[in-house]
Amino acid sequence: MIVCGVDYGTKKIGLAFSDDSGTISFPYGIIKSDKSAKDVLIALAKEKNVGAFVFGKSLNMNGEDNAVTERIQSFAKEIETTTNLPVHFVIESFSSMHARGNTGKEMFTARKEKKQNNDLADAEAASIILQRYLETIKQ
Repeated sequence: MIVCGVDYGTKKIGLAFSDDSGTISFPYGIIKSDKSAKDVLIALAKEKNVGAFVFGKSLNMNGEDNAVTERIQSFAKEIETTTNLPVHFVIESFSSMHARGNTGKEMFTARKEKKQNNDLADAEAASIILQRYLETIKQ
């Protein structure tokens, strides 16, 4: 089963898809985080014969919901309701920073880099989120 990984952001949404066996995640690209995002994501899911979605669950440094959490959950619910496909959540902690190659003290300056137009990193973050999920279900 092909699974779609989603790294939801307020400006753009990173996407990744698994292989047919649901074992390996591959970065796909980004879509704009606007009113058309739901329709674009659903069309891509149909085109790729997706059987489930995995969204990154955004938390603050204390492990609590942050300002984006409600928007992610609302968007994910719309996708689930419209497609009748299962939606799962995986904590996305540091997936974007990891995708941009930031570690150690660089982690704290990654916010500046996030503002740069780096579509590949957003898709890679979605791929990291998806791979985390795929590894948990294969155990």
